Amino acid sequence: MSKSQILSLFLVIASSLASPYVVNAQTREAPPQSVIVASTRDPQWMSYRKAYSSLEWLEAYAKPKQFVRLPFELWPIDSNESTENLRLGLVGDQTHLVLPLDDGLNAIIPKLKQAYDEDAEFRINRKAGTYQFQNTGSIVLNQDGKYPLTDLRTACDQLLSVLRNGSVKYRLQFSGKKCSGVEFFFKKIQHLQ
Repeated sequence: MSKSQILSLFLVIASSLASPYVVNAQTREAPPQSVIVASTRDPQWMSYRKAYSSLEWLEAYAKPKQFVRLPFELWPIDSNESTENLRLGLVGDQTHLVLPLDDGLNAIIPKLKQAYDEDAEFRINRKAGTYQFQNTGSIVLNQDGKYPLTDLRTACDQLLSVLRNGSVKYRLQFSGKKCSGVEFFFKKIQHLQ
């Protein structure tokens, strides 16, 4: 057989094999795909287990602490960011909670063994990287906004004591410090709706 005959035979065989597998492509546009994110976990945030451990640590703290609280604060990185309809959630396999935020964007974190076991995540209904979230030390707030001076001094001393016993970072930062006054700090954020 010559080369041209072999090539012809190959083309005939190839076309007969290919014919049952020929598919007519239809020109149909695929519908656009969209993803709706109900909430976002920010990888830079603390885990629920760390928050839980902080709460456990404060409960076990043996020195006086009646004027101390560990609030968990959420605040926008951009101060012009609207906090309207902002929601903080705790989400796990079985855990699905919306954590109420006060006007200062503070949340009370519940101690839930199930959420701890699941290593539930804190999530907000905003894009990751737009909010900070951490626990801080603070004095217990009075509803009427009035604080006797002796209570403020005691609260300051208790808070310093708690912070010094927390982490090495705080031990170094607050070593040798003492309370000489109390400063009130109010965040400048747009009011929650």
